[in-house]
Amino acid sequence: MIKHILHVLLPGCLLAFQDREKPCEAKIALERDAVQLRITGYCHSQSTQPASYRYELVVAKKSQGGQATSRQSGEFELLPGQTVRLSHITVDAGGAYAGRLRIFTHAGVLLARDSVWQSTPTH
Repeated sequence: MIKHILHVLLPGCLLAFQDREKPCEAKIALERDAVQLRITGYCHSQSTQPASYRYELVVAKKSQGGQATSRQSGEFELLPGQTVRLSHITVDAGGAYAGRLRIFTHAGVLLARDSVWQSTPTH
């Protein structure tokens, strides 16, 4: 019975601990005009210590003209309370798209993520 209780309680406890201890927050911002969509990745520090991370911004686009995937990645440093602009990808405004931003430690541990998508074009 104790083993069953631990299996039920432990995952929830770990998730609550992880949410409190996230050192940063990933955010994707969209800027649209009649012709283009600009997808920009940001990271905001929630830590009291400076840190160094890696990011990956991926955008997949599908329209009548075909499909394409753009990928940008790199390393960055983040001071306590700081928000940094990581990168941006610009695509045609029409068609469907999906964007994903992920922040990792240098050891490859996923710390934060955000995503956006549009399955049908807006006019």
